[in-house]
Amino acid sequence: MDEAFLDETMGERGVGSVDEFSGELWRAWKEARDGGVEQKLHLGLFRSDYLLHQPEDKGPISLKQVEFNTISSSFGALSQQVSKLHRYLHASTAYFNASPLLKSASFPPNEPVPGLAAGLAEAYKAYGQPSASILFVVQPNERNVFDQRLLEYELLEKSVRITYPP
Repeated sequence: MDEAFLDETMGERGVGSVDEFSGELWRAWKEARDGGVEQKLHLGLFRSDYLLHQPEDKGPISLKQVEFNTISSSFGALSQQVSKLHRYLHASTAYFNASPLLKSASFPPNEPVPGLAAGLAEAYKAYGQPSASILFVVQPNERNVFDQRLLEYELLEKSVRITYPP
């Protein structure tokens, strides 16, 4: 792990100076690191969000990253459903010919759930503690429960079984 890079980009002169939440995360990680806490294995479930961008001078269209989500697995499962929805709408309506860019090839399959669940299952196996658990933290009155449940169900069906008592 490139700790110098993380210190520079996330620390007091980087993102941590302009984003309070990211700064707090970095300070907590730095305190654990500097205190000798060491974790050999790491797994990150990340989501990058992009938008199409076209300059006002009508230059070429490009993708611009607008978010890099490192905190939760949010929308992995729902994005899979949205992808299916777009393909269905195109097949059934062709989006009413709203744009020549809206072709079947414009709606590729997006199926992140099996990969997300496989990553969690492999991390569980690599941890090597049969009594360990994969914990889904769900806030009270969570509105995103459907997204979380799809990932949970995939994990249960394909990889990890829950048995209580252990």
